[in-house]
Amino acid sequence: MTPYVFFLDIDDTILYKNTISPRVLSAMKLARQKGHFVYINTGRAPSFFDNTLRTLPVDGYVCGCGALVLQNGKVLYQAEYPTEALIRWMKQLTKPEDPGFVIEGEKRIFRYRNSYWRPWKEWVLSDSVEDFHEYLTTDTVVKASICNDIDPCILPALEQDFHVIYHPTEHYTECCPKGCSKATGMEIIMKHHGLDMCRSVAIGDSENDLDMLCAAGIGVVMGQARDEIKQYADRITASVTEDGAAVAIEELIREE
Repeated sequence: MTPYVFFLDIDDTILYKNTISPRVLSAMKLARQKGHFVYINTGRAPSFFDNTLRTLPVDGYVCGCGALVLQNGKVLYQAEYPTEALIRWMKQLTKPEDPGFVIEGEKRIFRYRNSYWRPWKEWVLSDSVEDFHEYLTTDTVVKASICNDIDPCILPALEQDFHVIYHPTEHYTECCPKGCSKATGMEIIMKHHGLDMCRSVAIGDSENDLDMLCAAGIGVVMGQARDEIKQYADRITASVTEDGAAVAIEELIREE
């Protein structure tokens, strides 16, 4: 048997209202018991993982939309984040009505200015670029997000510095290192296992999943996803409230 490698998004794919259902966890364990591999493929950085996410029954993590790739705790790839460009944008977006930033490092999260994301107690909160410079002496940036609505007119300028994933319906914009995506993270993992991309299975629901859905041998879209996302699906599964990720994993294993 040639194994599948399952790549699972987190939010609204395996995680709903900060909970992962027992069926989804069982499906992940079953896949590995049957000789398949399971990876989390997320826009989040490790600093944005709680204990539940850190202890999932998986073979590794693709973090920050491909900026950091971990396999059984070993770093397979880490991109250099363009911090100078990020600082320039932090200084540029300083008006009271401008959006703020959430910057995800390996260890901690730095929230700059008026971001609407509710912080955890471990977050560093500041309106000071100087404080961000201090933060950089103790942590490595994996991904940054502009966390409120932005004027779409600035997207071309942002794209000169970052790989940009614009979420107009969710009111934030991800700014990743150029050349990184959930698809590039998949490719690194597949090469590590010596497997063809046709054996990759991507399961997701949003804009930052499009790269991996298109690159995967089988792209599975969650049932609650918008129609604009579903058009990229090879398969459409049940919604997150109906354990759609588990349904897809179980079906593919059963079909083998």
